[in-house]
Amino acid sequence: ADAQRRLTDHGWPADGPVRVRMGLHTGEGRLGGDDYVGLDVHRAARIAAAGHGGQVLVSETTRSLAMDKLPDGLTLRDLGAHRLKDFDEPQHVYQLVIADLPYEFPPIRSLEIPTNLPVRLTTFVGRERELAEITRLLDSARLVTLSGPGGTGKTRLAQKAASEVLDRFRDGVFFVDLAPITEPALVPSAILTTVGPRGGAGPRSELERLQIELRDREILLVLDNFEQVIEAAPAVGVILAAAEGVRVLATSRSPLRLEGEREVRVTPLDLPSTAEHILPDDVFRFAAVALFVDRAKAIRHRQGQRQRRCRDLSPSRWAAPGHRARCIEASGALARSDARAAGSSPPDALRRPSRLARSAEDAS
Repeated sequence: ADAQRRLTDHGWPADGPVRVRMGLHTGEGRLGGDDYVGLDVHRAARIAAAGHGGQVLVSETTRSLAMDKLPDGLTLRDLGAHRLKDFDEPQHVYQLVIADLPYEFPPIRSLEIPTNLPVRLTTFVGRERELAEITRLLDSARLVTLSGPGGTGKTRLAQKAASEVLDRFRDGVFFVDLAPITEPALVPSAILTTVGPRGGAGPRSELERLQIELRDREILLVLDNFEQVIEAAPAVGVILAAAEGVRVLATSRSPLRLEGEREVRVTPLDLPSTAEHILPDDVFRFAAVALFVDRAKAIRHRQGQRQRRCRDLSPSRWAAPGHRARCIEASGALARSDARAAGSSPPDALRRPSRLARSAEDAS
């Protein structure tokens, strides 16, 4: 606030004042060379980039820490949740309103592009090379297919890639889950329902309506689990031929075999070879290990929370069979994980391929 006041009061040249946009977020940063880096630093930069000259934007984290300590003349205005570049989840943004300074600004520059991409609650681990290749291909290719065995993470990779290119598609990015569909003839209807038809039904078929609906739109269709309706591939070709602004990112166990299709093979995440000697400190450079550890930490955190809640139960609630059973289960799970951790050293564990490792190798 003081910085904005000083900028406003400064004697600028006659051709106009310098107006600076500012963004505030509270978190951790680490020193990288001559600057600070890290996710929280990046979040602050994206919040600042969404503002206008003279405007101060504040994250939800900073608001929660500062709202009871604001000095006189400062208030916070709720601007709602907004999608910011590089972040999958919408970010709640507030404006710092400074007395005696302008407080009316245009809508902030967020990625308010229509989309139904699922908001994921877990981190995305690995796949940097594949992600870069997919986003590059979507610059030029009309149809990109992620192919590979089931369970290799094609859906999550497609969703992440789609969120990365959200700002390239003026009319939206739409995720079409084909898992519940077994009849190829129903695929056009599923797409039409997802993108939202703007006209009436009329006598036309769903495929004909799609060609009309999409011909002037710039959108990305994410068609997930296409292998079970692979006979509907020609319908995708018809849509692409009729609507130049449409691109398709498909996931399937096999390619759609359409003209112009670019295929990206998705294989299991990297695992250390059972024959190579890996030092414990080096094991986390393998994406499969990093993913396993990330998810295991989340599970252990939930178990720990449950155990803490159990300790806080009143005697009357502890007497309830349901509460008691869940608490015994949580305590036993933590004890088993501690025993496993204490009973094997990392090098020994790496020499013995786990069932997960064997499954991944078989899948590849």
